[in-house]
Amino acid sequence: MALYAWIGVRLRDHSINTLGLMLGLFHRELRVTALRLGLDQDTLMLASAVAALLHDAGKAAERYQETVARCYPRFTCHELAGSWVAMETLDVILQLVEPSRSKVELLSAVAAAAVLRHHHGMRSLAACRAAAKQGKIDGLDGSSLKALAEELDSAGSLAATVAATLRELADTAPPPNPLEAEARVRRRLTFLEKKQPALSAATSILTGLLAAADYLAAAILDGRGSCNTRDDNVATIYPRGYAKHVLRELGIYNPVLLKEAREKGYRQAENLARMLKIS
Repeated sequence: MALYAWIGVRLRDHSINTLGLMLGLFHRELRVTALRLGLDQDTLMLASAVAALLHDAGKAAERYQETVARCYPRFTCHELAGSWVAMETLDVILQLVEPSRSKVELLSAVAAAAVLRHHHGMRSLAACRAAAKQGKIDGLDGSSLKALAEELDSAGSLAATVAATLRELADTAPPPNPLEAEARVRRRLTFLEKKQPALSAATSILTGLLAAADYLAAAILDGRGSCNTRDDNVATIYPRGYAKHVLRELGIYNPVLLKEAREKGYRQAENLARMLKIS
């Protein structure tokens, strides 16, 4: 079953666009963050790539996908479930390249927290938790995890590794409800921040980078539309609003260069996966 991030936009395509921009635009910032945490730079880059790939995993929920089919997409607080998916997936994948269990848990927590907070400019986690308690937030199940795996399977070697891990998760135990999913990520992060104060700053940096990559992908690269129209060129040629300001801050005055950055970042992720021998 095809999954969608928006009307006419496959979840696979948006996820790859976000991954590409995350690494293609912000590789220097990611490497500096790794140095500050005393972590291997390539491993942090890998964790960031997986987080970008799974930042919208919560959109795979069946009822969310039904809203796209009705031309009224609603993905309210999908980041709650998505953060748990990112953390659990990274716990498995990072063990292939990092022998230290404590570092695996730290990296997974930072990346999952970025997924959890990447819509912090739109809504608060407190509001999402309140909505979840009222049963207004849709969660994932084993079937939606498998559908997500199928969606990502053909998106490259790193995505295929992520897809295989998602299938393992689906067969292991039912995913927690959105409220519990968020709580598991928050508990781990809170525990680790007490041991390493610099973790809070690193989480904020990664959250900001992921939010920017996600926004630019959605506003410019994805070619969003309505059920009746879709234009892949207008936003790329004439970026508006916040997207225009972000590009200016990045020193990108020709938005077409975003596509080059996306391709560069995607190649980096694929090369990183091969170098670390996880695919």
